[in-house]
Amino acid sequence: MLRETKHHIYPVIDIMLEKACDELAQDNIEISCKAGCAHCCYQLVEVTWDEGLVMLDWILAQPVDKQAEVVARLRKNAAVAKTLFSKDKRSARMLKPIKGDQIVPDSVYDNYFHELQEPCPFLQLDDNRCMAYAARPTACRTHLVSSPSEICAPNFALDDDDDIEIPEAIEDLKEDVGDILNSLQPDDRWGHMSTMLLRMLVEEGAISEEEASIEGVLPEQVKSAADAETHVA
Repeated sequence: MLRETKHHIYPVIDIMLEKACDELAQDNIEISCKAGCAHCCYQLVEVTWDEGLVMLDWILAQPVDKQAEVVARLRKNAAVAKTLFSKDKRSARMLKPIKGDQIVPDSVYDNYFHELQEPCPFLQLDDNRCMAYAARPTACRTHLVSSPSEICAPNFALDDDDDIEIPEAIEDLKEDVGDILNSLQPDDRWGHMSTMLLRMLVEEGAISEEEASIEGVLPEQVKSAADAETHVA
């Protein structure tokens, strides 16, 4: 089954990462990412449809009240993201799952991180840990830096001496992992994680279209301000 394949691929990716980190350590390069450091959990995370299936399985395995909490978190995250995605036609494609190869401008990722500062729906704010850590997507597994973790914060003013450093070995590994995942992906849909998961929950029959709707999720004053900035061509 596809879902079993995906579940089995992640341990392989984790072994690849562990090996890369061990080799970096031999060269006195230490990964600074630690449990409780959650700056990267405010970035725009994309998932493929197949990666989403692993997260979907995690959600459906939770007690009913936990599932309801996760759905509420996904709806809120998707609604906040919509205030950014709706601003122009290039980012508006993120309002629903994207099919095939399409390019999203770098500015969308930068604005999501620096302007929205919206936490991942799976981030537990009391301890800065991921509630779905075992099911986290590849983007989260492979996001590792060797620079001081504090400079990853969205409000940190970087200068020429404070570059975020991603070891070359990790960059190479990301490309290798991407090739592996693409070869195992029969469904070419991808997109913003919360938007994707809400659609998947509907297609699974776990929630209704109404329960997945993000209309009315945000306070009216927030929605009105976002609408005033919207200029989708």
